[in-house]
Amino acid sequence: MLKKSSVLFIILIIFSCEDNIILENKEFLTLTFSIANKEIVPENSGIIITFSDSLNILSLEADSIYESLMVYDEIVELEVKKIELSKMFLFNDEEQTIWYDERNKTVAIIKETEVCYQDGIDSIFQLKNSNRLHIESGIMDIYDRYLFKDLNLNFFLDTTNVGTSPNVFPNPYFGSSTIEASRGDKIIVFSHLPDTCAIVIYNSQGEFINSLLHTSQFNDSMERWDVKSYLGEYVNPGIYRYEIHNSTEIFLHGVLIIASQDNSL
Repeated sequence: MLKKSSVLFIILIIFSCEDNIILENKEFLTLTFSIANKEIVPENSGIIITFSDSLNILSLEADSIYESLMVYDEIVELEVKKIELSKMFLFNDEEQTIWYDERNKTVAIIKETEVCYQDGIDSIFQLKNSNRLHIESGIMDIYDRYLFKDLNLNFFLDTTNVGTSPNVFPNPYFGSSTIEASRGDKIIVFSHLPDTCAIVIYNSQGEFINSLLHTSQFNDSMERWDVKSYLGEYVNPGIYRYEIHNSTEIFLHGVLIIASQDNSL
């Protein structure tokens, strides 16, 4: 039986959702899915993924389908680690035609839209609140493993000027080695950063933990930390201090709390 867990992710403009894993009527595993790396071990006869919030990306003009996948609102492509073509795909209880790339293990979930592209792709999923994706299989066991993650790496917020208020989320960060080790990568995000800056992280005793160099591309204001020290080891739960520097000054101090439900990361 999977352990229940609840982690609140707040990503300012991008999305705000709660991540709960529950068994629904002892038939399907239901995941309220925040767009992030997740690895799921199903125990029953299928998976239902519920998208509990929209994903908002800054709308820009796009000249091609490839560019539009990066900039249009709420467009998501999912990567599947293990999947068989015999499985049935449902979206909001309706059977869907799914484009599946066996070589790259990717799946594009199709829904008709009014947008047409010269390369022939004329429909893309627009994820909204309460959308449900259901993958049905006759036989599933604990050795079936699925990895769903958003392939669009260009979630971004506008960069900010030096002296404004960057943010860090989730904070506090709750980690559980028994749950997260099988579900996905640990990640903490610093957002609303200037174009170029350094993030330096210390523990509560003032010891250096790690530093991140942020250089903006496509006006991206976010930098991700994998919760590891400069030695490549996961840090212990506790209170951490971070500083954000530009080329001439420290313009922000902050506190980051890393907590653990089982006293270990």
